[in-house]
Amino acid sequence: MKPDLASKLRRDRVLRNAARGLVTSDIAFVRQSVEDRGIPARIGARLGEGARDIADEAGGLAREHRTALSTGLALSVAGALAYVFRREIKAGIAALLAERVSEQDVLEDPLEATEDTE
Repeated sequence: MKPDLASKLRRDRVLRNAARGLVTSDIAFVRQSVEDRGIPARIGARLGEGARDIADEAGGLAREHRTALSTGLALSVAGALAYVFRREIKAGIAALLAERVSEQDVLEDPLEATEDTE
């Protein structure tokens, strides 16, 4: 081999061995890290971070759109209450209408109208 080629091979071998050492130490670090803190704990931590981010974003949107959110909430509660008390509301409306019809019948009695004209 030429001296130039031999020195180049030595340099390449040194670089290769150094890279192999880095990869080996990284693999050992990852293995130790997984043993210290298991995969389920890591997944849980990631999910917790994601949930916190979503909650922060939702809180920011709620603060920006407080009026719309309050209106929507109020309408939802009103709708739920109307559904729960729908029979009572129907009975009350029917009673009011029946009372109003009977008042109109008393005011517009056809017998009184014919007696006044005579």
